[in-house]
Amino acid sequence: MEEEKVSGAEVSEKKAVADEKAPPLPKKFIILAVVAVVCVICSVFRGRNETHRDVFYGMDTTVTLKLWGDKNNDYKKLVEKLEGLFDCYDKDSEIYKLNKNGEAKLSKETLGLLKEAKALCEKYPECDITAGGIIDLWDVNGEGKIPTDEEISKELLNIGIENLTISDKKATLIKGKINLGSVAKGYACDLLKKKFDKNKEKCAIVSFGSSSLMYGEKPDGEKFSVGVNNPLDKDKNLGTLSLTECFVSTSGGYERFFERDGEKYCHIIDLSTGKPVKSDLLSVTVIGQSGIETDFLSTCIYIKGEAGLDEFFKREDISLVVVTENKEIVISEELKGDFSLKDESFTVIYR
Repeated sequence: MEEEKVSGAEVSEKKAVADEKAPPLPKKFIILAVVAVVCVICSVFRGRNETHRDVFYGMDTTVTLKLWGDKNNDYKKLVEKLEGLFDCYDKDSEIYKLNKNGEAKLSKETLGLLKEAKALCEKYPECDITAGGIIDLWDVNGEGKIPTDEEISKELLNIGIENLTISDKKATLIKGKINLGSVAKGYACDLLKKKFDKNKEKCAIVSFGSSSLMYGEKPDGEKFSVGVNNPLDKDKNLGTLSLTECFVSTSGGYERFFERDGEKYCHIIDLSTGKPVKSDLLSVTVIGQSGIETDFLSTCIYIKGEAGLDEFFKREDISLVVVTENKEIVISEELKGDFSLKDESFTVIYR
């Protein structure tokens, strides 16, 4: 260490002698040098704060991708790839082929999704990805149909996650029809997060409408602001949540439905009756660290209704914002201070 000190002193002395001999720099050169340094600093910060935004239609919804940083990776291609794999109505998709043939060789993305979805269905049977047949009967996403009781009873017999078998390279479906509406968007958020990690992105927001990902940390250090839709008027927000990195998914009967003879029929099916669910909840928002789980649970909790809330409010790995038909907003206690109410006609309860 002593040698390093001496060397450093020698360099300093030589520099001092050189400075004495060198003529002073003209002012204009000094000004130009300062300007150059400032430009470099501004360029660095501009790169960090620059945003890239892409809005397009995919996976049956409007997709928004917003990234902060000086690079713009094309994540749209990943979303388009997943849509091509998961869409049960696309004749070229892997899920369509599995439904049609009863078995299919699958990509790692589809196998991964089916394995995780199967585990969730086994734990929470209120929601089942093999219920595609009965979803088609009601055609809520199309013109809307009201099937007969006989048709419903027959189709209910085909539902059962035990009918789906998954190996390392393929899946087999004995009966039923796979529909990934309760998990696909959340799983897409999971895969996007993995790609963000791999590419060392700093900050991003992904929205599939009902499922979103808040990724990284915003350049200004502020939390992400997430609106909670008013299920009685979906063009307005009940309030806003201030959140750090997480996944957010919302389900509710107000999202998609058709009306017939003055009655509304929503897109979420109660598998105990084979009919659109009549929940005493208006909407359920789940916040957690897994996209596929928050997506699935928001649907599951909505089906279970208010009587099933205790089980989920006790969980420490997720947070909830639940809107009841009595215009109460029931929020997990850990979100206290992170929710701002905008509609005073609703009552906030922390639980």
